[in-house]
Amino acid sequence: MTLLKAMQGEGFAAAAKELGRLIEQDATAAVDLIPAMKDADPAIRREAIVAVPAGASSEPLVDALIVAAGDAEPKVRRAASVTLGRMGPGPQARASAAFLERIAGADA
Repeated sequence: MTLLKAMQGEGFAAAAKELGRLIEQDATAAVDLIPAMKDADPAIRREAIVAVPAGASSEPLVDALIVAAGDAEPKVRRAASVTLGRMGPGPQARASAAFLERIAGADA
């Protein structure tokens, strides 16, 4: 069971925000949120994405957010898009390229 799954319930959102605050102290630790971004529960996926600090931009994290931006749940997609937007030009360019590939693939 993941930490975020264990925190599910009344205090889940506050706990996820606190986890994000702690991760801000070490942006490299944000990759620890990736498993929660793949959770079956869309609320957990969204909260994990929202907890990603702006300074975090490792390749695996950006890849996970790009995948999340294509999630079936609109709130997850929006959170991933907003988070990618906060990350700066490098991750934004990678995300834009991935989105263009998806669009091109959908038209094929």
